[in-house]
Amino acid sequence: MFTTVKKRAFFGTMLLVLLLFFGALILRHSLEEPGNLHRVNNLILMIPDGCSVGALSFTRLYLEHRDSAFHGLAFDSLVCGMVRTHSALGPIGESSSAITAIVTGKKTLPICLGVDTAGGSLRNLVELARAQRNRNIAVGIVGTVEPGNATLAGMVAHTPNRKDYEAIYAQMVARAPEVLFAAGGEGYLNRAFIKNEMADTLRKDGLNLEDTLKSKGFDLVFRKPQFDAIDTASLIKTWGLFGTEKMQMPYEFDRPDSIPSLAEMTHKALALLRHNDGGFLLLVEGSKIDWAAHGHDPIGVLSEVVAFNEAVKVALAFAGDRANRTAVVICPDHGNGGMGIGNAATSEFKGNPMVYYKLGYREFYARLDAVMHSACATTDKMKANLLAALGSKGSRNIREKRKRVDAAIFNAYSFHPTLAETDTLIARLDSKNKVIGGVLGDMVSRNLFVGWTTTGHSGEEVFLAIAHPNDYVLKGVVDNTDVFRYMAEVMGLQEENQPPIN
Repeated sequence: MFTTVKKRAFFGTMLLVLLLFFGALILRHSLEEPGNLHRVNNLILMIPDGCSVGALSFTRLYLEHRDSAFHGLAFDSLVCGMVRTHSALGPIGESSSAITAIVTGKKTLPICLGVDTAGGSLRNLVELARAQRNRNIAVGIVGTVEPGNATLAGMVAHTPNRKDYEAIYAQMVARAPEVLFAAGGEGYLNRAFIKNEMADTLRKDGLNLEDTLKSKGFDLVFRKPQFDAIDTASLIKTWGLFGTEKMQMPYEFDRPDSIPSLAEMTHKALALLRHNDGGFLLLVEGSKIDWAAHGHDPIGVLSEVVAFNEAVKVALAFAGDRANRTAVVICPDHGNGGMGIGNAATSEFKGNPMVYYKLGYREFYARLDAVMHSACATTDKMKANLLAALGSKGSRNIREKRKRVDAAIFNAYSFHPTLAETDTLIARLDSKNKVIGGVLGDMVSRNLFVGWTTTGHSGEEVFLAIAHPNDYVLKGVVDNTDVFRYMAEVMGLQEENQPPIN
C-alpha cells in the first residue's frame, strides 16, 4: 500500500508526465501548422525563357545519347504541373507580360513591364518581401543577356515600354539587387539606347550609373578573373557585367573560358546571398533558349537547355540542405517557336512502316552527331566560317560562291544544302546585316527531323517543377499568376485582396 507521501509523489510524477506529453503535442501542432510547414527562408525562381516542351524532348535525346547513365534532366522528377501563359491581350504571351504575371500576380499587356493594363505600377514580389519582412531580404538576378532585358528587369522595374532601357537601368540601380550577374561589360550601364545597344553615346540624363552603384557600396566586376576572385565569406554587394561583342553571352557550346557559365554565376550568387540572415530571393534565367528558338536553331536551343540544366543542379544542391529552408520554382515564362520532333519530311513515312527506320534512333543520332562534331555547330560560329569561305563581297561569281558555301556546310554538318538554301545564304551574307540565323536554323532542323510552327512565341502551356523542403507544391494546370501566389505564400507574404492558396 502506498503511504500518503508516496501517493502524492506518484500523482505528482504522473501529472508532470502528462503536462510534458501534452506540451509536446501542443508544440508539435504549432510547428506543423501549414504556415510553418510551408514557410521558407529563401526562394530561387528559375526561368528557362521561351522553353517549349519540345526543347526538353530534344535535349533529353541528346543527353541520353551522349551518356548512357543519363536518367533525366535535373528537374524531371520535380515536375508537378503545367502553366498557362496568356497575357491580358490574347492567348500568346511574351517575356515582359509573362514575368509581370509571375512576380506580381496580375495580367498585363505585351511590352508592359511591372505595370497594369492602365500603366499603373504593380507591387512585385521583391517589393512585397522588403515591405513585409522588414526589408531584411537580399535579392539576386542572374542571366546570360543584358540585365535590362525583360525577364531580368521584371524583378524590379516598372515601365509601360520594355524597350525603354534608360529608364529601366535607372530603376534597377535605384532599387539595386544585392547580387547581379549578366551580360554588358564596362561602361554599358552609362550608354544611351537610342538606335541600337552598341551606341557609344552617353545617357541623355547624364547619369553615371556605375558611379552610383559604387557610391552605394557595390563592387563591379567585368572579367572572369575578377569574378573568380569574389570573396564569398560574407554578403558583398556585387554586380558582374561580362562584356561580349553583342552585349549578350555566347551560347554555352561556344562559350570561352573568359566568360562565366550560367551554373558558375548561380553558384557564386548563392554563395553570397546565403549570408543574409533575412533570407533571399534569387532569379536565374536561361535567357537565350528564347533567342535560339526565334532563329529555329535546334543546336542553340540544345546548348542553352543544357546550360540551364547545369544551373538547376546547382540550385537543387543548395536547396537539398534542408537547413537552408529553400524552395526552388522552375517554369518557363512562355513557349517559343513551337519546336517539335517531327517535320514535313517525317510525313512522307505515313502509311509505310518499312521506311520508319529513317526515324529510328540510329539515323537520328547519326545526323545529330554529324552536326555536333563541328566547332561551327551554332549559328554564330557557322556565320564566321561562311564569311571566311566567301571572302570579300563581289570577289567571286555565283557558281564559285555556291560551291564554297556548299563545301563549308558539308564540312561542318555532313549534309548538303539545297540550291535555294545556298542562294539565300549567299544573299544574306552579302547584305549589310548578314543575318543568317533563320536560314541556317531551318536547314539544320530539316536534317534533324525538327519542326517549328512559328518564328515567334507560342501559346501552349509550359511545365512547372518545384522543390520544397516539406514537399509543398503547386499541382495541376495553373495560371502564371498562381505561380506568384504560391511564391508569396511560401515566403510568408500576403497581397491585398489576394486569398492564400488552400
